[in-house]
Amino acid sequence: MPVESVFMNLQNKLPKGDPRRDLSANTFEAYQQLALAMKANEQGKGERPDATFAAAGIRKGMLMKILQGNMTPAERNLYDVWRKATETNP
Repeated sequence: MPVESVFMNLQNKLPKGDPRRDLSANTFEAYQQLALAMKANEQGKGERPDATFAAAGIRKGMLMKILQGNMTPAERNLYDVWRKATETNP
């Protein structure tokens, strides 16, 4: 898909370990998973994609907070926990 190349180019411009890189890649992945879940649900092969949609929204929200530079300590803690989980469970 054309949008995928935009995400890949952006990801390659950011250093590894940069929160913007991590959340950009994972936000894109979350929306891909949502699209798959919605398609499966439409075909009667899956459950409602509400949780997938909510997770994608949370990732997007964290990305926006990092890009704007205004994460609260609680949001930063959530990011750190999420980051640690993704490092140990790739």
